[in-house]
Amino acid sequence: LDANLDTDAELRQAVKRTLAQPASVMLFDAIRSLAGSVPRRDRRAFNFAEAQLRAAERGVSALLPVAPTDGPRLHRLRIRMKRLRYFCEAFAPLAEDGPEGAALADRLALRAKDAARFQKELGLVHDLDVALERVADGGGALLGPAVVAAIRELRDSHATHAVERLTGELADFASTPS
Repeated sequence: LDANLDTDAELRQAVKRTLAQPASVMLFDAIRSLAGSVPRRDRRAFNFAEAQLRAAERGVSALLPVAPTDGPRLHRLRIRMKRLRYFCEAFAPLAEDGPEGAALADRLALRAKDAARFQKELGLVHDLDVALERVADGGGALLGPAVVAAIRELRDSHATHAVERLTGELADFASTPS
């Protein structure tokens, strides 16, 4: 992978392209077939994935509850959700067969979807926080106080809405069994 990718989206696309290559698909197929043929008592990969998922969920829940006015904490939460999402997207296809494996794969897929939605919500809040910082560093004079106030109001409104809308999901992360 090219280490000079500018955005998370570019990195995500590069990883997806790499994983979609025939050699990667063959590797995942081989891993899945091995997982199906390994005796039930050898559950290292399953246990690893489950433990890492719980650790990532605990990392998210450690930042909860979060106030809409706490920009730095919201940003840290977004970063933890991003890590959770990437982990879930990477491990979901590798979940072992059987009821436990299927349940873990479903949980990973759901967590990835929740994390993606949460990242999007908090991404806009962070973008507005950065805009306000830049305005405070000298751009406010060009925009005028009314525009700066409007940006701040938009940021606060969106942050409040995002936290309220996602409260159920946040509670779900906080109540994840360890």
